[in-house]
Amino acid sequence: DYVYSPLGGSRKGFGMGIIFMILTMIISGIWHGAGITFILWGFSHGVLLAKERLFKKYTKIRLPKFISFLLVIFFINLTWVLFRTDGFSNALDIYQELFSFRASSDFYEAYLDSIYYLYLAILIEFLYFLYLSIPQVKTIYSKLNLDVLMTSLSICACLILRGPSEQFIYFQF
Repeated sequence: DYVYSPLGGSRKGFGMGIIFMILTMIISGIWHGAGITFILWGFSHGVLLAKERLFKKYTKIRLPKFISFLLVIFFINLTWVLFRTDGFSNALDIYQELFSFRASSDFYEAYLDSIYYLYLAILIEFLYFLYLSIPQVKTIYSKLNLDVLMTSLSICACLILRGPSEQFIYFQF
């Protein structure tokens, strides 16, 4: 609303809309932090959004919603590495370890407990996906107030499971 629309949004054509979208995400990255990793985080989000828009416009292929959901979760989680690392070289080290798939890696030993929290987050996202996609699940959610429970669990997980001495990033502002 504050960046994309004033730039011209999609009113100035499809190509300019994509450029404005990428630029908006880069500015969002700079807003979160002035480091190169934040800029790359914003740029990568912009590129992912642009690829989605280009894919929809120029192909007739429509992936099943569940596959699209998994791809979004996968790519967005990869970009969070940029958001949370201290520098670009650290991000490269993490990506290298992530895709080395060595079970004896120190990286996997250090983050083994964290993977369970990732699974919990994916489960919550998947349940929300079902909620949006299947009317019967929406009815069950409403009857049992699962939307309130899931929101509460998500907030508690963010606050409690963030690890020792990690300060919530927005408390810095």
